[in-house]
Amino acid sequence: MQRSLWPRFAIALALGTLVCPSPVALAGAQVPEESASVEFPSDDEPLFFVPLSSPEAARSQRRGAARLGVRLPLYGFAPKSGPCDSRWLLVGPQAWVCESRVRFSDWVAVQANRHTLFSDGLPFAYHYVGDDGSFGYEDLYVAEEVAPASQLEPGFAVGIQRTQLKPEGELYGFTTHGLWIPMRDLRPVRALDFQGATLGADSPYPVWVVEDQIALQDQPGVARATNARVFAQRFARYQVLERTTVRGAEYFRVDESQWLPAKGLREARPAPPPAGLKPHERWIAVDVDQQTLVAYEGSRAVFATLVSTGRGIEGSEL
Repeated sequence: MQRSLWPRFAIALALGTLVCPSPVALAGAQVPEESASVEFPSDDEPLFFVPLSSPEAARSQRRGAARLGVRLPLYGFAPKSGPCDSRWLLVGPQAWVCESRVRFSDWVAVQANRHTLFSDGLPFAYHYVGDDGSFGYEDLYVAEEVAPASQLEPGFAVGIQRTQLKPEGELYGFTTHGLWIPMRDLRPVRALDFQGATLGADSPYPVWVVEDQIALQDQPGVARATNARVFAQRFARYQVLERTTVRGAEYFRVDESQWLPAKGLREARPAPPPAGLKPHERWIAVDVDQQTLVAYEGSRAVFATLVSTGRGIEGSEL
């Protein structure tokens, strides 16, 4: 199942490749000096590609919607027009909202990511709880001397903001949930070096190995002798040169004479463009069945990667 996420403005921002224009300073228009952003006091507030000239333009120029409590940077403003009885505010790339529909905020976008990044580019040091589980404590100085505030099951993932020694010399980690956990109960997460694929104008859509290793085959459905097997490792990327089905199972040819079973692969697939797509407009499509994402500029695919969407909400399309 493929689902286009084009209408959701917040998803577009998550791509991190959109460039906002410089603030538009118009004569006579003043924004409070302490205001760097706006906050949305109501849910599903519409955003528009341009300031509307008439109420009838709202449907064709709708960019997306913002949820209750969302704060977006303030980039500029334009005079009132159409259905807006005050100024139009620019809060993103081609994203305008009527001033009367929001309130000014002193929130600054860069404040959302003040953490010092580690060498792997992550804001925290991530760990898994070991096989014996662990406990979390609210007060470091009495940790393991009083009842724990939380019990952590084996395999549970935690983000460690900092570490500190108890007076007795035991090292503890302070988690993003405000608990102290003995570091002896944790094992560090190894950062993956996996990266998605940048696609050119004629680039084929890629496939990735998602099992620990899969044996390559000279003929589809025919395994090599045990001592002659060559394996494709997890996250190895290939392109599909040929497809065939043998005894009900699909196989992909990924080299001159190398085949892999499709069941161990995830394939990025073309997605139909959303209705009303403008030339060079950016959008993404997530294939829930294959757990892949493809980013587009207009009708051209520019990037593909694996994703993990989770189980989704009960009864939802995802």
